[in-house]
Amino acid sequence: MKSIMQCLICFNLPFTIVKGLIDVGISMLIYKPLSPLLKGKH
Repeated sequence: MKSIMQCLICFNLPFTIVKGLIDVGISMLIYKPLSPLLKGKH
């Protein structure tokens, strides 16, 4: 690697993408049961 920025992008990008996908999955699982409460239709 030629620069610190290239190292950061190369080593952090895969973990950031995986963490983002996990966060989206958890958010979707939590939002489904809570959506009626959040919309006031309980």
